[in-house]
Order: sequence, then structure tokens, then C-alpha cells
Amino acid sequence: MDVYVINLPKDHERAAFQKQQFSRLGLEFKIVNAKSVNDITEEFYKSVAFNWERPLSRAEVCCYLSHKMVWQLILETNKEALVLEDDAFISSDINMILESIKDIDSDYINLETRARKKVISKKQYRINNKYKLSYLYYGGTGAAGYILRPSGAVALLKNEDKFGYALADAHICRTTFNNPLQLDCAAVIQLDCCEKYMIEPPYKSVSNLNLNITDAFFESMSGITTTGSTVIVNLDIAPKSILLWRAILQWLGGIGIIVMAITLMPIMNVGGMQLFKVSSNDNAEKILPKSKEISFRLIIIYSALTFLCAFFYKVFGMNFFDSLTHSMTTIATGGFSNYNESIGHFNSSLIETTSMVFILLGSIPFIAYIKYLNGDKKIFFSDTQIKTFFIIVIFSIIILFIYLAILKQSLFEISIRSVAFNVISILTGTGYVTKDFDQWGNFPLIFFLILMFIGGCAGSTACGIKIFRIQLLYHFLSNQLKKIIYPRGIFVIKYDNNNIDDKFMSSVISFIFLYIVIFFCLAAILSLTGLDFVTSISGAATSISNVGPGLGDIIGPNGNFSSLSELSKWALSMGMILGRLELFAILVLFIPSFWRKY
Repeated sequence: MDVYVINLPKDHERAAFQKQQFSRLGLEFKIVNAKSVNDITEEFYKSVAFNWERPLSRAEVCCYLSHKMVWQLILETNKEALVLEDDAFISSDINMILESIKDIDSDYINLETRARKKVISKKQYRINNKYKLSYLYYGGTGAAGYILRPSGAVALLKNEDKFGYALADAHICRTTFNNPLQLDCAAVIQLDCCEKYMIEPPYKSVSNLNLNITDAFFESMSGITTTGSTVIVNLDIAPKSILLWRAILQWLGGIGIIVMAITLMPIMNVGGMQLFKVSSNDNAEKILPKSKEISFRLIIIYSALTFLCAFFYKVFGMNFFDSLTHSMTTIATGGFSNYNESIGHFNSSLIETTSMVFILLGSIPFIAYIKYLNGDKKIFFSDTQIKTFFIIVIFSIIILFIYLAILKQSLFEISIRSVAFNVISILTGTGYVTKDFDQWGNFPLIFFLILMFIGGCAGSTACGIKIFRIQLLYHFLSNQLKKIIYPRGIFVIKYDNNNIDDKFMSSVISFIFLYIVIFFCLAAILSLTGLDFVTSISGAATSISNVGPGLGDIIGPNGNFSSLSELSKWALSMGMILGRLELFAILVLFIPSFWRKY
């Protein structure tokens, strides 16, 4: 009997688990490369996804196609086969079971159960005191493990012609077989059901994540800096304790940088952050009590937004755990998700809209919320930085939408929801993804790289160079051009009714220069480790801008950072902390005169 395991090529960890499992069982198996969402066109998806009782997601269509490939293989070889998904946990009795049922007349034998209602006959084949086979009349029991004979494969393919695509297990369930059988007790369960059946998960413990000290440091640094890059290969089956801890790290990192940006960094007079002093009359006697008061208000606002986000996530379809963890990483603009497909896992327009709204709320200067509560009701419309931020968001969405529409030569093939979500996610440094934007062409890649550098507003959880520095640099360059034309003219840079002097401007320009220098240094280090140009450039950008996903096949939206060398991970970790703490806030710590002053 052939044994086929359906596995996505990128899921190396699941493949390794199956190899270990089959080695223990003494069985040979063949990997069938599963279809990914990148393997199907939008046109094909739309032609097959809407024939079932509900619309199928792209992942569900790909899952069906992967099973279909195995059915066709069974027809070509004309041999019965054991079909398994790569998250199937197999009983140690499988060899005995396979031997016992080889002569039983049946097109299809289901070896899995998911505690769902199924209708079986009283007529049974008893294998031993532990296992029995019953005629299966009806029951959607999953598609993680089943035996299929060529006659059964014919029935499945004919049924597709009749009904179209469905969930893989639903399609199997609605197909009429000759003597369909159900095995009890189950010989196969999916890994996510282990706890339900009080079985110790063989592939879910912290130790099985295969994280060394470098990986652990990288993941922690990515969390606390709200970067969102990950080295965990299969988040879908990672322990909830790890997923919760990652979310908490990002939540704490988000509130931490807000407090620093509003209360500490302006006092240090580095990188132009002195523009955001709460009062121009701040002195040593006022700093401490004012910082305490502001910090308390910030925590209240930050917590309220988090709980509000969790509430809407829960209402729109997430379970309690997912809504809690994703609300933490959303408001922190961190981007850690509990699933490999990120927010795209849920395939919900309401969830994506909620995510966009609260990402934007997290990217607004939190001091604006305090001013609003103190009576300044026009702050969100009068603040120069906030207005510019939303202008950049809107124009970026429009530009990318027009480009994709021209590329596809059709407005109807472009999802404005997908464009808007990915623009907002990348610009703010959140790093959630719903689409593989690597497949959108070269221009979007360069465009997203630019957005990575820009970032959100100062005093928010967003990352990057920050909007206000981009604004000041624009005014500075404009003035320089004016001075060429009018050499004796006097031009004053103003920002939110504040005069910007040369000393202030030099700190901003110094920051941007140092930012670019560190970016190229990181890119050079990554290239020295053997990474390609796109991976090196985007890896350096996503690290120093605290975005999360990079570009390309390795660290792009469908990849992660697990395959990078240890040197690359340490270099990226240093880039994360430098980018998160505004460069000078870190580098100034190594200057003795700074400590003598403060």
C-alpha cells in the first residue's frame, strides 16, 4: 500500500515531524507537494470557490486541490493508498490495522475522527478488542487520514464534475462509495485535536519549536520592539503560552515606546524629539510628576483601545484567545499573529477592517488623545503630523490600486480591501499580511520599501523615520532651493506654529543620515552571510524600521526568518533595538558626558 503525505514545501517542520513519525513506525511514505495560494490565479479561484454552501477561502481551495492530486495519483498507479495530511498524528497500531483491512471490500475507509456526529450501521468488522470497522452512512469526520482505493478515487472525481469544489472532507462525505467504512477507535487524529482526546501532543511542546538561544533572543527582540518578524515555522500548532507571551511582549513594547517618546526622548534633545515636549517650560523639578501623570493617562487610553479592539475581533468571529492576542499586537502595531497566514487566516472583511481601524488609531500620537480628553476637540484635524499621515495613507492606496488596475487591465480583479490593508500594515510597521504582495510586481515591492522607511507618527506605536521628520526634511530642502534662487533671503522653517532653528534641524538631519548609514551597514552584513540582494535590502529595512515581513521568497509575506544564519539574526536584532529606540537614544548611552549631565 502506498502512503502519501500532503505537505506544503515551506512547512519544513511538519515534514520533519512526519519523517520522524514514519521512521518510528517503520513505514515508507511519499511527500505530495501541496498547492499554495500562490499556485492559483484569481480567475481560477473565482471560478471554483462559490459552488459550495459557503464561499471557500483560497487556502481551502488549495487544500482540496492537494487531495485531488493524490486521488489522481491513485488512479495513475491503480493502487490503494493511505492518504495523510502533514499534521496527522498516527497510532502506533497502524501497521496492524493496515494488515487487517487490506482484504476488506471498501472504496473508502476513514481512519480519523473529530468528535463530530456521524451515522454508522450496526454491522461491524471487529479487528480486535480495541478497533472495529463500521459502515459509514454519513459524517464529516475530517480528511487528515483515510484509505482510498482506485474505485473510490473515480467516485470522488466524478462527484466533482457533478457538484463542484467543497471542503476536502465535505466532498468526501457527500460522495457515494461502495461500502464506506469508519474505524473506531481512530488511528489518526490531527495535532490540534490532541488535547481534546487527552493525548500528549508530540509536536507542540516548547522544546519541539527547536529554538536555540539566538532564535529565542531574536523572537523576544522582535516582540518587545514591536517588529513582528518571527523564526517560528509553524505558528498554527505552537503552544498557546508562547503565542500569549509573544503578544504580551509586543503590547508592553508598544506602551513602553509611547511613554519614552512623550516623556523621556524630548528631554534628551536628540533626533528632533524635543519638538514634542509637553511644555516648553519643562525643568528638572517638573519632569517627574508630569511624567507620572502622563504615563498613567497613556496606560488608561492604551488599555481601553486594546480592550475595544478585542471586543470587535470577538464580535466579528475570532475566538477569545485570538481576539485577545491579536488586539494586543494590533494596537501595538506589532503584527505577531497566531497563524502562518497572519490575519489572512480568518478571511474576513470585518476582521480586516477592524484591524485597519485600530492600526491607524495606534499610529496616531497618543498625546493627541490626551489633548482631546482635555478639551481640544479639533486636535485630530489640526495636528500637522496626523493630517500628513492620513494623506500619505490615502494617496498610497490610490497609487497602488491604480497600478494594479493597469497591470491587471481590470478594476474588478483588484481588491481595494487587500491594497488598503497591506499599505496600512506596512506603512505603520505592523506587518500583518492578507495577500502575498510579492506577486504584485516590482513596483509594489519598491513602493512598500519606501513605506517601510516613512513609518507612522512620532509619539505612537508606529515605527520608521516618522512623519514629522519627513515633513521637516521637505521644508528644509524647499528652503535650500529658495536660498539658491534668493541668496540673501531669510527663510524660517515652521512646524505646528513652532520656529525650527538650525540646531534643531541639524539633529533631524543627523538622525536621518545615521538611519541610512545603519541601514546600509545591516544590508552589507546580511549580504556577507550569503543572502540575495532583495532579502538583504528588505531584511535591513524591515529590521531598522520594525516592520516584520521583508520581501522575496525567504523573508517575504509567505516566509519567515528561521532559515537565516545566526549572524544575520543577531545583526537584525541589533537593528530592531536601534530602530525602535530612535538610534540616538541608544548611541548616546555610550557617551560619558551624557551620564555626567543627567
